[in-house]
Amino acid sequence: MGAEEISALARGVRVVVGVLVLGLSYFLLRLTLKIESAEALYRDLLGEKDLPLMTQGLIGGREMLLALALFWPVATCLVLALVPRHDRALYVTAGFMLGILVQFNLTWTGLTAPFIAIISQLTGG
Repeated sequence: MGAEEISALARGVRVVVGVLVLGLSYFLLRLTLKIESAEALYRDLLGEKDLPLMTQGLIGGREMLLALALFWPVATCLVLALVPRHDRALYVTAGFMLGILVQFNLTWTGLTAPFIAIISQLTGG
């Protein structure tokens, strides 16, 4: 393979990684936007009972989480458009992907924690 073919391959990989990051960002953004409606649901189900600590943190930091969920796709587009070296752009976008996955996992865990507590109470566990 020549240098031109390797460069074309690297550009293709950049596009694929960028699409993956943007796709994950979409699901993260949708999940983050559901925090407010989840809070109302929890208040209806649990009344005045305390929510799990992680869920309280999500509700309290909703705006920060939303800003971070918007940061990932914008930063990814900027990096892929402005960083000329393929290796550096891929390393940075891979780091963004890891950040998205961590934020998604923490958000999902925090949003499902009250349901797990409710189910545990109903089953006597």
